[in-house]
Amino acid sequence: MPKDKEEVWYKKLSGILGIIVVIVGLVTTLFAIDNRYAKCEAVDQFKIDTTKTLQQVRQDMRQDRYIDRYDRLKDRKRDLEFQLKKNPNDKDIKNEIEEVKKELVIVRQQIIEMEKLQTQQNFKIKQQSTPVKK
Repeated sequence: MPKDKEEVWYKKLSGILGIIVVIVGLVTTLFAIDNRYAKCEAVDQFKIDTTKTLQQVRQDMRQDRYIDRYDRLKDRKRDLEFQLKKNPNDKDIKNEIEEVKKELVIVRQQIIEMEKLQTQQNFKIKQQSTPVKK
C-alpha cells in the first residue's frame, strides 16, 4: 500500500504543480499583453505628437510665406510710388499701385486669420497639456 499512497500523492502534487504552472503562465501572459498595450499607447501618443508638430511646422511655413509675400508687396508698392514721383501722369503705375494695395489688404487679412488660428490651437494645446486637479 505505500506505493499506492505515493502514487496518489504524486498525482495530487503533479496536479497542483500543473495548476500553478497554468496560473503563472496566465499571469505572465497578462503582464506581456499589458506591456504590449502600454508600448502601443506610447507609440500612438508619439504619432499624435509628431502629427501635431508637423501640422504646426506646415502652418508656420505657410504663415512665413504670407509674411514674405506681404513684405515683397510693400517693397513693390514703395518702388511703384517712387516711379510715380518720377512720372506723375502715368496711369499704369497708378493702377498697379491700386492693385498692390488691394493685394496687401488681402494678404494682411490672411496673416491675421493665421495668427488667430495659431492662438486658438496654442490655447487648445495648453488646455490639453494642463493636468486636471481633483
